[in-house]
Amino acid sequence: MMFKILSMPLAVSLALVSAGLISTSASAAPQIYGAIYINSDASYSRTKTSYTDGTPTEITSGRNRVLIFDDASRIGIRGSETLSDKVDLRYRIEWRNPFDVDKRTLEPRDAWIGLAHKDYGTIKAGRMLTYDAYLNDMPWGRPSYFDGIRTNNSVRYESPVIKGNQLTVQYIMDENTDGSTAGTDSLNGDGYAVSLSRSTDKYNIGVAYIDANADEMSEPRGVMYIGQPLNEALRINASYQATPTVKLAAMYQQNSHNGTQYGEAAKTEKAFAIGASRTLDKSVELYSQVNVFKDFNEYGTRYDDKFDIIFGAKKDFSPSTYAGVEVFYYQKSVDVPAHMDGEKAIKAHRIEDQTSGLSVYTGFHF
Repeated sequence: MMFKILSMPLAVSLALVSAGLISTSASAAPQIYGAIYINSDASYSRTKTSYTDGTPTEITSGRNRVLIFDDASRIGIRGSETLSDKVDLRYRIEWRNPFDVDKRTLEPRDAWIGLAHKDYGTIKAGRMLTYDAYLNDMPWGRPSYFDGIRTNNSVRYESPVIKGNQLTVQYIMDENTDGSTAGTDSLNGDGYAVSLSRSTDKYNIGVAYIDANADEMSEPRGVMYIGQPLNEALRINASYQATPTVKLAAMYQQNSHNGTQYGEAAKTEKAFAIGASRTLDKSVELYSQVNVFKDFNEYGTRYDDKFDIIFGAKKDFSPSTYAGVEVFYYQKSVDVPAHMDGEKAIKAHRIEDQTSGLSVYTGFHF
């Protein structure tokens, strides 16, 4: 019922367009857009594994293989059509286009159509990324791996920006009617997302919440958050323009999961980040960021504690081309309880890992 109510204005407007009752003479040609991102990392790691039963401590260290990898390159089509003085029809179709894998080329990212009213806001329907991913003022990026969920069967309302304030509400519809997993479902159940943000010349602040309640049947790349099905996610983002050239930022993320880790129920991840950036001129930016984690989730492996520190510099060569360099240090640890991994008994042990390195990156938008 909720889907039908939210979709009614969109369906009615499309019907009026088809009948010629709303003019679309002021149409714009679709725009082809995209981005190419290339990163390269060189790092050194040291891992210490100690046991509680007297088993000798294991220490491994050495250089990691230099990596060159894609960082979410994409290509898409977007556009808008004027329906009236106050209403535009908008659309976007976007595909993943990585250069370093064979299986995910032209994998769908976004595919939605919507109506934008100058006074009442925008409503979209289709496949889209939850709005929390757009609440990000951190110079290096959000601290957690989790950065929103991209789901099918979604309807989102985005309010107009009123005195810097905006509200978004998203409903992710469960299309199953017989308890089975439909091929178009992303969550295998209903989901909700809401965000509230305020932006001024001096500061930005925003909060977002997602109720996904995903399980093992969910779409792997939709909400299977790095090996653990997402249950709920909370994000708080804030930034302050201290001077014309200095910006301070902070973010808190809290992500809970369904599933198990080390034979126990998955724990709630908590991540906090602070960062600062300084613009030297119109094209060069220096930045630093510190991330602190509790129960960090990394590709299905939980770490009790994790600490990151990053220093970087970025240069814009043109409005569409940039490159940068970063030095980083990561430290993480976990006390693994004794548990069964399939038929294999795992002893209780502690893992301590330290990694430092250099990263070079570049990007091009069109």
